[in-house]
Amino acid sequence: MQRFVILLHVVGRHSERPDHWDWMFEHDGKLLTWSSPPVEDFPDAIGFETRLPVTRLADHRIEYLSFEGALMDGRGSVRRLFSGSFRRDNTVASDGEQFLLQFDSSTLLIRAHFNGQAVCLSRFEV
Repeated sequence: MQRFVILLHVVGRHSERPDHWDWMFEHDGKLLTWSSPPVEDFPDAIGFETRLPVTRLADHRIEYLSFEGALMDGRGSVRRLFSGSFRRDNTVASDGEQFLLQFDSSTLLIRAHFNGQAVCLSRFEV
């Protein structure tokens, strides 16, 4: 299985963007990346189907899987919130990217379906 990380990105003072989460998934030596608003009480707040707005970002360097701290050029800082392994989930025929997330040291699984400008999250235990 491949690795994922969810980072809290606290933006720099001069940024027009609010603080947000970066969802990063290992793929072919890079990280497929989306941003979303922060989710309070994650993952406990995730129900059967929870939808969030997302923005697809440029792929990021693999180093962000373990990086925490200040970003260059005054772009703020990042802190790792969640990490674990994932596999692509092809059990549901749909467009977009669908991942099955297994969090480190947990029996919690979350299916994350990134489609256009939204992600649909579904929670279940194994």
